[in-house]
Amino acid sequence: MSYSTQFISNIESKNHQTFSLGTLWRLALVLDIDIAELFKEDETKISEVLGLKYNEDITFTVDILGMLSQIEVKQIEYTKEEKDNIAKIKEIINQNRINNFTLFNYGLYLSYVAGDVLHINKQTINKIYKNLPIKSMKDIDITGKEVMTLLNLEPSKKVSEIINDVKIEILKKNLKNKKNEIKKYILGRYKNE
Repeated sequence: MSYSTQFISNIESKNHQTFSLGTLWRLALVLDIDIAELFKEDETKISEVLGLKYNEDITFTVDILGMLSQIEVKQIEYTKEEKDNIAKIKEIINQNRINNFTLFNYGLYLSYVAGDVLHINKQTINKIYKNLPIKSMKDIDITGKEVMTLLNLEPSKKVSEIINDVKIEILKKNLKNKKNEIKKYILGRYKNE
């Protein structure tokens, strides 16, 4: 009995139950099965057993979340984290590109997974990530308190909006992440509001 046949038999025996993604993954690991290969080898049978729907254009990835972001699965219960990650990967795939904003907003791991689906290699993603002017909000060279002092503002949503605008301009590389340049930008754009 081949591994994929054994794998499908194990799934069929659980067919009347729902099972978690972790269970599916562990079962594949125990049987030493590459899930991407399994989908390629026996896609009709595995699709029926798991209640999968997908089109012919599926891209096989080494990461299970990359696979699951391209298909609809009825019988697998996901954890909240899995659901969130699959939704985020789908968002990246729908953007059809990986850029500064993608890496800043979604991080390296989810960008790698979506990159697999989009056929964007890791070296390209790494190069973009390495050249990010900021990798998190903490990297911005001005704080909300400094913005409030600079513009004589009380704590408000406006402060967050200004910081977010600064983030966007830095990621677009229209503004350097230097305190003096950021202050000059903020004063020029927001002083009279």
